[in-house]
Amino acid sequence: MSADDTLLLYTDGLVERRRENIDTGLARLVAHAGGLSGSLLQSSLDALVAALGASESADDVTAIAARYTGPLVQVQPIPPA
Repeated sequence: MSADDTLLLYTDGLVERRRENIDTGLARLVAHAGGLSGSLLQSSLDALVAALGASESADDVTAIAARYTGPLVQVQPIPPA
């Protein structure tokens, strides 16, 4: 991952709908997932779940997003005197 990349994990309830091809749900996810980049994750994730109509799903819905901000700076401890 590169700095500022966002990882999205989700359950099938976010994209699956009865009487709908799974590819349709995945395409809907791809169309809306770009909104996660560069903005606050919580509000963006809430908007993504709402845009995908998760409240209408009969299945459970879980979505987790994590943003990689880059490597931590390694601090060298000061040796005891």
